[in-house]
Amino acid sequence: MGKVTKLSAFGEVLHGRHGRERISGARRGHRPLREDWSRLPDGEPVDFLAFARTEGWFAPHFGTGTPTPEILATQADRLANWRTLQELAGILPMGPS
Repeated sequence: MGKVTKLSAFGEVLHGRHGRERISGARRGHRPLREDWSRLPDGEPVDFLAFARTEGWFAPHFGTGTPTPEILATQADRLANWRTLQELAGILPMGPS
């Protein structure tokens, strides 16, 4: 096994020799591998918008209570990055090239 690094916003990451070790170690404190977002016990998703609403520097993107197009695009970008990681890990089939 490798060394575990604790990252405040990102759970724990395991630095190991094999990809599967890294993926399994990186999973501690994160959403299920096949899910797009984590969920609260009541089933509500904890997505990028839920996170952004708790961070002061994103407040201008919620001025009227409705997310701006920019913050919605950022959420879509985070989800695209997550799906790329799932593809690289072999969890999802590779998308069109």
